[in-house]
Amino acid sequence: MNEDTILDIISHCSSTEIAKFRLLNKACNKRTYEFFFINRHLRVTNSVFGYFIQSYKRFRYRSSFVSCIEEEEEAPGNNGISLEFLPSRDVKIEACDTHHGILLCVDNDKFKGGRRIPDYIVCKPATKQYRIIPNPKTRYFTIATGLVVIRSNQFRYKIVKVSKPMPWERRKTKEGFCNLNCEVF
Repeated sequence: MNEDTILDIISHCSSTEIAKFRLLNKACNKRTYEFFFINRHLRVTNSVFGYFIQSYKRFRYRSSFVSCIEEEEEAPGNNGISLEFLPSRDVKIEACDTHHGILLCVDNDKFKGGRRIPDYIVCKPATKQYRIIPNPKTRYFTIATGLVVIRSNQFRYKIVKVSKPMPWERRKTKEGFCNLNCEVF
């Protein structure tokens, strides 16, 4: 078979399948990283390729999407990917799963009973879908947050928070390291 025909067939596959095809040979691996192939794959699968930039100005978070591949028919910067569809305009991106295009956002603008209790929102900006998830009862100061998609067929994910324990709960190892808490919800 002609190599271009093979690449045309591969361009209709998902990204995980393309990763398997890259193992065929060096030429196939090299060609699947070329601009022409990536642009064709994105157009055929109706996908996007880029990243979010987040800034904090005047006590508000602002996020904008930067496309790595510009379409000829679209004006630069007009890619339709934004967080404008979320119920709040002031959300902070806490974590993401880049393989599936899922973001974990936090809306810190909620006050309940005189306390700031954030809403956690899991969203997919490419399809403008979101779900406000139940607020986890955390007792610690968060250091880092992560999001892992377990299954996309029947959508399942885990959110992992690494936190500092309260001062009276801290213990040091003999090497001088302090313990951290890991919360999964």
